[in-house]
Formats: sequence, C-alpha cells, structure tokens
Amino acid sequence: VLGRMDYTLGSKDSLFGRYITDTAYLKLRVPFSSLPEWPVVDHGGDQFFTLEEKHVISPTEINSIRFSFSRTNERADQGFLSDPATDLLQFYLASGFTAPTYTPGQREDGNIIIAGGSSPIGPGATARFHLIENKFTGGDDLSWTYGAHSFSAGISITRVQDNIAVGREGGIFVFGSLPGFLNATPVQFQGESNPSPTFNRTRYSRAIEYFPYFQDDWKIRSNLTINLGLRYDLETNPICWGAGFACTNLLNPLTSTAFTPVQHVLGTNPNAHNIDPRIGIAWDPFSDHKTSIRAGFGIFHEELAARTFLNAYSEDPPSNTVVLSGPGAVALFPNPAKCAPACTPSYGAVYGLKYGANVSPYVMQYNLTVQRDIWRGTVASLGYVGAEGVHLYSQQNYNTPAVVGGPSNCVSSSCTFTGAVPNIHFSGLDFTAPTSHSTYNGLVASLTRQLSKNLQGQVSYTYSRSIDNGSASSGLEQGAFEVTDIYNPRYDRGPSTFNIDDALRVNSVYTLPFRGNRLVSGWQVSEILSVATGFPVYVMNGLTPQESNTGGLTGDRPNYSGAAGCHPNQIVDKVNLAHTTVQWFNPNCYAIQPFGTLGDVPRDSLTGPGLLDLDFSVIKDTKVTEKLTAEFRAEFFNILNHTNLGLPVGAVFAGTRGSLGTPIPTTTTFISGTAGTITTASTTSRQIQFALKLIF
Repeated sequence: VLGRMDYTLGSKDSLFGRYITDTAYLKLRVPFSSLPEWPVVDHGGDQFFTLEEKHVISPTEINSIRFSFSRTNERADQGFLSDPATDLLQFYLASGFTAPTYTPGQREDGNIIIAGGSSPIGPGATARFHLIENKFTGGDDLSWTYGAHSFSAGISITRVQDNIAVGREGGIFVFGSLPGFLNATPVQFQGESNPSPTFNRTRYSRAIEYFPYFQDDWKIRSNLTINLGLRYDLETNPICWGAGFACTNLLNPLTSTAFTPVQHVLGTNPNAHNIDPRIGIAWDPFSDHKTSIRAGFGIFHEELAARTFLNAYSEDPPSNTVVLSGPGAVALFPNPAKCAPACTPSYGAVYGLKYGANVSPYVMQYNLTVQRDIWRGTVASLGYVGAEGVHLYSQQNYNTPAVVGGPSNCVSSSCTFTGAVPNIHFSGLDFTAPTSHSTYNGLVASLTRQLSKNLQGQVSYTYSRSIDNGSASSGLEQGAFEVTDIYNPRYDRGPSTFNIDDALRVNSVYTLPFRGNRLVSGWQVSEILSVATGFPVYVMNGLTPQESNTGGLTGDRPNYSGAAGCHPNQIVDKVNLAHTTVQWFNPNCYAIQPFGTLGDVPRDSLTGPGLLDLDFSVIKDTKVTEKLTAEFRAEFFNILNHTNLGLPVGAVFAGTRGSLGTPIPTTTTFISGTAGTITTASTTSRQIQFALKLIF
C-alpha cells in the first residue's frame, strides 16, 4: 500500500508526505535440499514513513526539514508438508539438546550432509531467523547560491533499534560418504546447546547515527567546475543486551578463558574517525560543448552493521557452540541430547565477532572519464573506474594451530599446522574482523546514440578485475568461505567471487516509420544483448574436517596432481550426454595435499561458463480515443534459447580420514562423482510473455 501527499502551504512553503507498507509470504519447498519435506517459510512486513517541509528563504536559498520512520521485519521459519508427529522423515536431532519432541516455534529439524553429491537432508543451518530494525530519522538540508558557488550543508540524525536472532539449534551431522552414512559414522557434528528449551536467542542493540555534511559546487570558469565535499559518518558504539542477560564476548581470543558480559558490541567505537572527503572536476577543454573530462575521488565509510555483530552475539554464550570431529561426532549420532550433561565437548565459536576491532570498513573510489560528441546525436566515452576496499569484515579462525617447520606465514609443504592451538581453553574460534582488503580496476567504453530518425541505442564494454582475500559478507547472506590461513591472509588473495573480466551490453530501440491508420502506426521494437565471461570457480577438497588443519569448517584447497595431460587452470568443457551434465574441469588434475599443509591451488583459480543472452520486445501503441491509449507488449526473454550454464561443483573429493590430527588414509577417500560437473543453468530457457496496458 502506497500513499502520498503534496500540499502547498503558501508561496514559500510546501509539505510532502509518503507512507508505504508491504507484506510478503513465501514458502520455498526445496531451498536447501532436493527433498521437499523441509520447506522454509519467509514472512516480510515493512513500513516506511516520510514527512518533509520545504521553505524558500530567498531566491538563492532553500531549506528543507524532514522526519522519517522505517521498520524492517523479516522472519524465516521451518515449514512442514505433513504432520511432524507421524512423518518418518521428520527427525529432531536437537533443540537446546533436549528431548526430540515437537513444539511449534521451539523445535527445529536437524541436518544431514553427505559428501560426494548426495542431496542434503533437512531444512538448512539457518532455516529460522528474524531480523527487525526500526529507524527514526530527523534531518535538515540548506542549499544556497552565492556568485559562482552552489553550497549545500545539512545533518541527519537517526536512532537505530535492532533485534536479531539466528541459530543452528537443529544440529548438523556431516558424513564423508554414503557408506559412512549407512554405517552411522559421521566425521563432524556442529550444533548449539541452549541452556533451556525456552531460551531466547534474540539480541538487541541501540545506537545513534550523526551524518553532517558540506559541499561546494564551484564554477571556476564557464568551462570548469570543481566539486568539494566533506561528510562525517559517526555512529555511537551500539549498546547490546539480550533477554535478561548481557551479551557476552571473548575479550581476547588468544588468551581469554571465558566469555565475559559486555555492554557495547565492541571495546572501542569503530566509527569515531569516519571522515569522508569527496572531490570532483568537470572540464570542457575546448569550450565547444563537445568534449568533457570528468574525474572524481571519494571515501565512503560503512558503519558496522547489526547483521554482523548481532548475528555473532546471538550465537555466543549462554548458547554454547559445539563442533566435534571423529569419534566425538560418532558418539553423539543420532541424538545430540546425549551430549548434555554427560559429555564435555570442546567449545568454540562458529560465528563470533572480534571484540578488539576498532575500525569500520570503507571504500576509496576514483574515476576518470573522457566523453566526445563524435557526430550528430552520438557520444563516445572512455573511462577508468577504480575502487579499494579497506578494513572489510570477514571470518577467520583465531584458534588456528601453530605452524611447525617454518615461520607462521610459510606456505611450503614443509610447514604444517600441527602445533598447539593459541588458546587451549577453546576449539575453533571463528570470529569476523576487519582484516580483508579488495581492489577493483575497470576500463569502461561506450557509444551512445540519442533518439534520431527513430533510432536510439547504446553499446558498452567493460574490461575489469576485482581481487580480494575475502569476498564473503559477514552477515546473514554469507556466501563464500572464511579466510583459510589467519597467519598469511595473502594465501586467499585472488579473484573476487563476483569478478567478471569482460562484459558487453548492446541495447537499442527502433520506432518503425509507418504512418497511417491505427493498425500500421505506433510500432516499436527493442533489444538487449548481454555477453559476459563467467564467474570464478572455487576448487576445494570438499572433505570434512579440513585437510589443512587450520581449524576452519570447510573450503580448504588441494594440490595440483601433475597427472598426464593436466595443467593448472585447465578447463575441459565436455558434454556427458548419458547423464545430461557438463564436465567443466578434470578432477584427476587435483590431489589431496599432505595433512596439515596448504594446497597449492589458488583461490578462485578457474573461470566458469560465460553468458550470452538476447531479449527482444515488440510494442504497439494505439490511440483508442483522445483520452484512452492501449499499449500491447510482446516480450521474448532469451529469444535465442541459448543454454547458459551454471557453475560447476567445486568439491573434488569425498570420503573420510582417521580421527582429527592423523594423516588421511588414502583408501577411504575418492574423487566425488559430481566433481567438476555442471547440472544447472544460470538463465531460463526462452520465455514469452504478453501484456496489455490501458492509459487514460
């Protein structure tokens, strides 16, 4: 529902108001598994309200004051397709590690993951969560013109209230192979032990944001303008608390012996020094309005988001994270309730926040573009765009075993992660911290033709490269792997998971030159052509626990095998008609690295399939009466019906090794049947849709 109000109070004052509310319900049958018994139900209920008053002070001065309120309310829960009490496929591995009986809103199915290509069983690790955020904002903006200067200044103040809960109460059993599952011998268990069945995982935070700014657009000469700006992105260190107890954190992951109650989410305010300068230039060097040179530089901070720190606190004690490998996991299967209170599993943090972090992430952006009107209605543009991300938050295990046989940043096979863990009081301590870095460099060229003689269009090409050492977000949308080696972050430096080297876009609109009756006039055709290289492919061992023994959960990389006919970065791209799959890379070109060492395969070493997509439309406008127009549209998506392949399976191996800390028995590991294969498409097949719109 959308409502808007515009009201003129007088010759110098006007009032604007808007209210939006939207609700959504979505039931996904198979979001985490090919089996439909564990659907996920998502609920959305958002509200947005804005009220603004503008006042004309003088012919050169305008002031606007505003108030706004926004509420984001997103929830997800586990759905059911049948009665859980009688469905044999429903299994309650854990919920607070209590008796596996179903209570709506209190119980969550467990998860079973079988390496080697079998579909996961269960609703997913984070099938239940909620994220609620309220923002109350007041602001004032003043704009005035004085000679060659156009000034603007203002401030925005926002009160932020966040409530977030996320967890893995169901528990996850990981099996190295299908025989391992049939023999009931899991290689790892992950779960969270709640202090009671009624435990509330919700965490709350409150903060205030202050965003003052000043900008001057200075027209130095008729053909030269400079933009100068300064913004201060200040947010108070959020206050955090839980339901009846304070949030807890490990004050020093290397030496602390227990989690301690804390009032603020971090030890010091990371946003105290977020000063962001901006500068830009626009120059017409020949003063003929046919050539322009534009350049700019700016720093843009992003305050530490609640989805980062509250997710971590939602899973910190008194909710205890349990990660057991080998015999410990076997002893628990199939009922983790046996873990409380008899066993004493090593406690860790699957998702935490480094309390000592004292900076917020920011990006430096810079660009230079030259444009030229080369002939009537046609503009050519050539530019460079760059960006550098600093202090980006990503996850890494702060309790990585010490390196034996060399310095801590050693990547040789003679160096092994087999020493003692830094903090003997815990197992893995996967904390997110501002330790990652990124760079982007792109060459952008375009040719644009404005509407002339019924034709307009644009051709654009981008050649770019995005590199980082941690593409994964630190929020709910976590989608890649944590930093493998905390002692040497450069080991993970490589193409970003979203990197595309080449991208070509061609779009055009042509109005047919027919004139006459309603049948022949008003026709228009248009197209959008997209051609791009593929996303990177993360080739990994696929075994649990990691073979590198760095203490992470998944995602360590193998060695190149040196097998005959193999070379690094080799792509096969061979269709397997018998199984209707594509073998993108040869898994025989990879080998499991020696236990406790890092593999020599770089991160995101391969490039996945590219994209070729052509969309086409036919539009017919018909003037029915003076006040009524009918618009008919026929739209063809992927009109060529070209098959655009998805990414291949990057996990190469399946099977199990011995108990944690021992070398891999080669007889129990094998190449996964799905390694390197592609079974999905990245776009749909040809789709055609028709629409009729009446304008009156």
